[in-house]
Amino acid sequence: MTIKRIFDLFLCMIAAIILAIPFLLLWLVVRFTSKGPALYWSERVGQHNTRFMMPKFRSMRIGTPAVATHLLKDPDQFLTPVGSFLRQSSLDELPQLWSIIRGDMSFVGPRPALFNQDDLVALRTQHGVDQLVPGLTGRNGEDYPFLAQNEFMCMEVARRAGLTVPPFWLSEDGGLFIMERFDVTAAGQRLGLEDMAVLMGKSVDEKYNGSIENIAKAVDVFCGSNSVESKARLFEYVALSVALRNGDAHLKNFSLIYDTPHGDVKLSPLYDVVTTMIYTIEHPRTVATKVDNTMALNMFKTKSYPLAQDLIHFGQSVCMVKHPERIIERIEEAKRDTLAEYQSRIDPWLYRNLKSVWGGSGVTG
Repeated sequence: MTIKRIFDLFLCMIAAIILAIPFLLLWLVVRFTSKGPALYWSERVGQHNTRFMMPKFRSMRIGTPAVATHLLKDPDQFLTPVGSFLRQSSLDELPQLWSIIRGDMSFVGPRPALFNQDDLVALRTQHGVDQLVPGLTGRNGEDYPFLAQNEFMCMEVARRAGLTVPPFWLSEDGGLFIMERFDVTAAGQRLGLEDMAVLMGKSVDEKYNGSIENIAKAVDVFCGSNSVESKARLFEYVALSVALRNGDAHLKNFSLIYDTPHGDVKLSPLYDVVTTMIYTIEHPRTVATKVDNTMALNMFKTKSYPLAQDLIHFGQSVCMVKHPERIIERIEEAKRDTLAEYQSRIDPWLYRNLKSVWGGSGVTG
């Protein structure tokens, strides 16, 4: 028995004692507010792609199709009277303690895929994720709904606007964003990749401490003959983050790529772009929440999103771009085209929120 397994069982014992009464109350509420049993047993894919039955408090009505929620045409019509509350509070997950006790799941790990999410299962198998025990919680964007779809949409805007991006895909079920590695050449040569936090001697905890102007200075220092082109692309990345309201474009999200340290050094392709303004962030001490409506790094000594004239001034004075307004216009057009083409591909909640934020974040005026 591994240490992690012992830890899981120990936590389950404590949770069972603390949550016994709330569990019983929730069981009664679910049982008597809609027809059907209190628990719903969902067939899931576990470690080594084995199948197991995972219990949840039932939040959907009897007869709901067994597919990922975002694939339902109108998921709200299938919710029970308390279903929305259970899902938003994650209380529907409590019965999964049983799966942890059985060893089908752990407290921390990738969320178990549905039995019919063949595309997601195949991608996880390809990347070795099937070797892990699925978890109750994990770094899969549960606190940030539809994160994979969000990143796909943002990268698609970048691609349409002509920015340098690696090949990328969204799985058929919308649950996984895949991006091709750009630090390995077609011939198999590995390239060096250093992010700005490393280049500036900052720790991971200091990745939000810095300015975009200093990134431009670092490009000048390290990129040599590629500095003009790399600073132009830096402006494109910054303009995109402003237009999409990506408040997580920190020092580790800007990197230089090279074949040798003194060879061909330039700004890497774009990566890790998400519209963060649609999510709320929680203060670690007060637990108060707020909308993420600021940039990750300073520009002109402030983290507030710049007005159009300020962004254009940054492009001209810092990145030496002759016509920054043309880049901004391309990005705005790409936002509209991406929303129009992929409305049916992404979750309705994500579409509404992206449309609201992107429509109100234009920087052309």
